[in-house]
Amino acid sequence: MLGTLAIGELVLALLFFIPLLMFLAPYRELHERAALFETSPGCQTFSPVPLALSEPIVTPCTVEWVDAVRSYVSSTDSSRSATYRYLVDVRTVHKETPTIQLVDRRVWREINAGDSIKIQRWGERITAVQLISGETSMTAQNPSWQLSNDVSGLRMVGILLGFFLAIGIGCAIAYQRLPA
Repeated sequence: MLGTLAIGELVLALLFFIPLLMFLAPYRELHERAALFETSPGCQTFSPVPLALSEPIVTPCTVEWVDAVRSYVSSTDSSRSATYRYLVDVRTVHKETPTIQLVDRRVWREINAGDSIKIQRWGERITAVQLISGETSMTAQNPSWQLSNDVSGLRMVGILLGFFLAIGIGCAIAYQRLPA
C-alpha cells in the first residue's frame, strides 16, 4: 500500500514537472522583454522623455490621450473558479478603437464612456492607463506585469512539484524501512 502511494506521488510530481517546463519555455523571452521595457525611456512614468541623438536605437514609451467608448467585464466560468477581465474600448485621435485589458479593477471602475484618459504605448503595445485624477493601471500587454504573472504561476507549480516529490520520497523511504 505504501509502495503504491509512493509511486503515485512520484507520478504526480512528474505530471507537475510538465507544466513547470511549459512555464519555463517563455520565461526567458518574457524576462528579456520586461528588461527592455523597464529600461526604455519614458516607460516608468507618464511623461514623454526626449531621446538624445547619441542614444542607441531603443523603443521609447509614448503617451497619448484617448476617449473611453465603453468599459465592461468579460468572464470565463468553470465549475471551480471564474476569471474576470476588465476591459475598456477607447478611440484614439487616429480613430482606432483598441480594447484595453486593465489589471487594476479600481481604476477600471472609475472609467466611464466619454472620459478622456492617457494611455502609454511601447511600440504597438498599450502598457498602462492613467486617469485625469492620476490613478494608473498596468494593462495585460505590459511586459513587467506579464513577467510577474508568469513568475507567480511558475512559483505555484514549483511548490506543488516540491510537495508531491517530498511526499513521494517520504513514502518510498518509509516503504523501504518496513519489515518484510
